[in-house]
Amino acid sequence: MALAELRIDVAEQELDAVDLEKLSQRQLERVASLRRGIDAWRGNECTQASPGLESAQLALAAGYAAQALESAQQAAITAERIGHRGSLGKALAITARLELARGNRQAGRSAASRGARESLACGCTSSRIDSLLILSALARDEEDICEAATYARDARTLACEAGLPLQRLIAE
Repeated sequence: MALAELRIDVAEQELDAVDLEKLSQRQLERVASLRRGIDAWRGNECTQASPGLESAQLALAAGYAAQALESAQQAAITAERIGHRGSLGKALAITARLELARGNRQAGRSAASRGARESLACGCTSSRIDSLLILSALARDEEDICEAATYARDARTLACEAGLPLQRLIAE
């Protein structure tokens, strides 16, 4: 929960206090994922990717979709160049949403797929959930109910584990 609230130092202290010998394999994987998330946030403190990502989020919130798309794409390019998978996953999730809103399903699917992979690699749960929900919506629109349900179930599980009630509700 501390990591979701961006209290990085608290999250790191909580993980250090965990007795790893008493954890199941799944719990160990979750701890490793949280460690990757902490590492990603530590690396994100002063990067070139963050300002572009922030402007994309602000433009999206203000309703300027074209500007948000352009900023998200630029943030993704910058994040990829400097090797910040967390920022890349977030930028791709935003790009996927906006491409789908424009009706460009193929670009949306590509961005969501890559966003989910990049987010998994660095432990960025929120953007991974967003990407999985986009993939679920695409599968549902293509009447592939099994695939849609699988993506939604995975997103719900991640949201429950990360303590993200709004995203869990969306996934349900």
